[in-house]
Amino acid sequence: ADKAMTSVQQALEGQKAAVDKSLEAHKADAAKAAEAQKAAIDAQKAEAEKAVTSVQQALDAHAAAASASSLAHAAAAEALRADVAKAGEAHEQALVAQKAEVAKSLEAHKADAAKAADAQKAALDAHKADADKAMTSMQEAHKADAAKAADAQKAALDAHKADADKAMTS
Repeated sequence: ADKAMTSVQQALEGQKAAVDKSLEAHKADAAKAAEAQKAAIDAQKAEAEKAVTSVQQALDAHAAAASASSLAHAAAAEALRADVAKAGEAHEQALVAQKAEVAKSLEAHKADAAKAADAQKAALDAHKADADKAMTSMQEAHKADAAKAADAQKAALDAHKADADKAMTS
């Protein structure tokens, strides 16, 4: 019974270690995914800033030439500048939306990891309950066998005593 309990205990500890290891791996994967997403967002932002800067420089050069040639030219440059600003704003909004998506994805990942841990814990608890039931039923069976053996021994002693009493009286 002690050996059975020890091996059940060892099995439970092994399962717990596996759950802990799985959770750590899950956390590490989520962190790596977040870092990769952040790097991608940062790279996109840098590209957008370069593009805006280069368009801005072109606009500045264009504006200098335009002011020399005509006011109409300057108005066209201003319209182009407004378009660039709109494009930059749209890109910024896209980045914000992408960040929100990453955050949402991370939350879902965390929720999945928590569900997995809960399911694993429930399985461990059920396993422990089964082991406890098995131990209890083994103990009950052992008690019943011991009681039967004691009854049989008492009956044998009583019979032996009766035989001895008969022998003594006859």
